[in-house]
Amino acid sequence: MEIDNAQRLRDWLRECPELARCPFGVDHLAREPGGFALCTLPGELKRRENILGGLEPLARQERAFDLDARLPYRAGAAQNLENLALMGRIAAWIEARSAEGSLPEWAGGRVTAVLAASAPELPDFGSDTARYRLRLAVRYELDQ
Repeated sequence: MEIDNAQRLRDWLRECPELARCPFGVDHLAREPGGFALCTLPGELKRRENILGGLEPLARQERAFDLDARLPYRAGAAQNLENLALMGRIAAWIEARSAEGSLPEWAGGRVTAVLAASAPELPDFGSDTARYRLRLAVRYELDQ
């Protein structure tokens, strides 16, 4: 189910004009600039204790993913500001599609929102490329 959902989210993200023609992996970001990767993060179902003392999953859940990009990086500010603007446009597209109710399919439930849960960040850089990151939150309701 996790593999299906990562693939479904990746397919949905590829509808973004900024991502449509770019190399786009799952849990693997190429070294060459211009590529993206959807990275799965550890997570568990939220649960509550029922009256018999057993645990049952809550109906509303949230799953986190990272959208990473390998982009050109230079010592001057212009290229880096352009990269941050690109990540910002992707975040805006995600938020707009979510607000419209145009959401990815989800195995075992129904997505209620996909959010850019953080501002774009720069967790890693070298002399000529950098990895930019946007944290995503997928909110969904489990099938009953």
